[in-house]
Amino acid sequence: MKPPSPRGLSSSVAIVAGLWAYDGWTNGALAADSVLAVTVLRRMRPDLRRRYRVSGYPFVPAAFLIAAACFILHTLLERPVEAGIGSGIVALGIPACRLWKRRSRAA
Repeated sequence: MKPPSPRGLSSSVAIVAGLWAYDGWTNGALAADSVLAVTVLRRMRPDLRRRYRVSGYPFVPAAFLIAAACFILHTLLERPVEAGIGSGIVALGIPACRLWKRRSRAA
């Protein structure tokens, strides 16, 4: 078995680094969406039972949202192409999810 060539190895690293840019953007944005959704739900429905507690609420989620907003803004300004492609990949999941639900109901 031949060892990998330096050219093949550098190509693999570039591919993984590129995918990381898309993945990091979408993970950061979706995590911020989740924290924001929980924060809004706690404000709109204070009567619901809390299954878990957040130490330092509401300061810890607010600090996270501020940091995530900085990360998202930085990514949009510095890597707009990767951010757009990552958003497009996530958006492709919407029709796939609807198709999956439609098939589940039919079965």
